[in-house]
This record gives sequence, structure tokens and C-alpha cells, in this order.
Amino acid sequence: MLKIEKFVAGRHVSTTRVPNLLACRVLPESAHAGLAVQGIHLREIAAARKDGIAYSKVVSVTEGGVAKRVRISSP
Repeated sequence: MLKIEKFVAGRHVSTTRVPNLLACRVLPESAHAGLAVQGIHLREIAAARKDGIAYSKVVSVTEGGVAKRVRISSP
């Protein structure tokens, strides 16, 4: 399970959970490529999860003109 948390000005604003398999299979290659530019490799995260390796990555994004930090993790 991927956990995606959004923060604005250091305050938590939302959390979304997405099954790893769904994220890997449903997203088009263009989405995988866009995430890879940010250092987020969904297939590698899924493989690490199968091996019991935890993953966490924080990226900065701008959404609707608002700067946000997004943490993506897989326990």
C-alpha cells in the first residue's frame, strides 16, 4: 500500500492510500515517466515492498499555485 501525504506550510492537509499493484498497472507510461523525473519509481517501490524494504520519498510540488510537500511511503 502506498501512503501519499500532502503538507502545506508544514501542516498536514490530506492522506491518500493506494494499492501498489493498482498504481503500477493503472497509470500510463507517461505518468510513470513523470514520477520518475521526481525520483519516484513505482515499480521499484513495489519490488522493494515484496522484499520487505520500507520506502519514503518527499517531493516539492506546486498545485493550483500553492507550494506543497508530498511524502510518498510504503511501510
